[in-house]
Amino acid sequence: MQFNTEYNKTNAIQREAIDQIEGVVVVNSGPGSGKTQMFALRVANILIMDIQQQARNILCLTYTNAGVKAIRERLYSFIGIQAYEVNIFTFHSLCSNIIQYHPAEFGLMDFEPVTELEQYEILCEIIDELPADNVLKRLKGDSYYEAKRMKNLYQMMKQEYWSSDHIKQKSLEYIKSLPEREEYIYKKANSKKNILPGDLKIDAIAKESDKMQTLMAAAELFNVYNEKLYERKRYDFSDMISIVVTHFKKELEQEAAGHLSHGILAKQQEQFQYILVDEFQDTTGSQLEFLKLLVDFWEIPNLFVVGDADQTIYEFAGARAKNFEWALSFLDVKVLNTEQNYRSKQSILSAAHNLISNNKIRYNHNELVANV
Repeated sequence: MQFNTEYNKTNAIQREAIDQIEGVVVVNSGPGSGKTQMFALRVANILIMDIQQQARNILCLTYTNAGVKAIRERLYSFIGIQAYEVNIFTFHSLCSNIIQYHPAEFGLMDFEPVTELEQYEILCEIIDELPADNVLKRLKGDSYYEAKRMKNLYQMMKQEYWSSDHIKQKSLEYIKSLPEREEYIYKKANSKKNILPGDLKIDAIAKESDKMQTLMAAAELFNVYNEKLYERKRYDFSDMISIVVTHFKKELEQEAAGHLSHGILAKQQEQFQYILVDEFQDTTGSQLEFLKLLVDFWEIPNLFVVGDADQTIYEFAGARAKNFEWALSFLDVKVLNTEQNYRSKQSILSAAHNLISNNKIRYNHNELVANV
């Protein structure tokens, strides 16, 4: 009865998202548009429409623990105790769960999370072992100045599933492009310094190139850092997803060579018949890679993703427009846009619309398909 009551309150677009439980559905939904309610109603509707489906075969992925709690509570109000049988995780907690159930297969028996102090000690040890001419080795001042930046770099590499070679390639491409970038070309003449319009800012280019050389030097030590973690039987928070993704890919290689018939990935693919992802624009590179592996078994998976395409402007925080491009690449994908807002006044919505309309790359409304 509670489900029917709440379902009847939804608008036409929301009902379409709730009702189409098969295939790939992409919902572009901004803040205040009832995303959590629609998300939970759709999970409940899967169990109502497909009475043979078990709750354990549904996987919901979201970005934060608060999101997990919100979806679980809404779902409980619709279907009761069965809500606790539905798999609702953050990406990290699901990968942690997979590792905990198969510690031997992942080679992580007796491993524990690394502390910040241990991380710093490992990074200092790496710097101590470097030759004196390494750009990361500071012979004056703070010898471990680069440790914090190395930590941030390695965290990003794990989040985005980047290798040292990837960092090197992109860095070299960037260095090569510097003379062509406007910020490194003089726009005005300066007779005192004998500068003409169009001259290159040689010193600025050299300084930026030095930064990229330092970045590449740090990236080259990424595997050393991971090896030292492993020697101490430690892992960090960002490892959870990359460890699982790497293991899944090895299983696929072993299966292709005929050395493995039914690995951990295959078990996950068999169990999760319906996959729903909230806050899709916030998924990182490693999270998206994990999701691709989960649905790869199906030509057209039962995949439902909801997110705010306008929030892909926050790429510095991990939001990616490429996430939507991947989701839209499936055959017969249905794209829905929830334009009704239940939270904000029209004046706020109008101001937000005027601001975001200046963005040159938008993946929303009808342009969600046209711009891809």
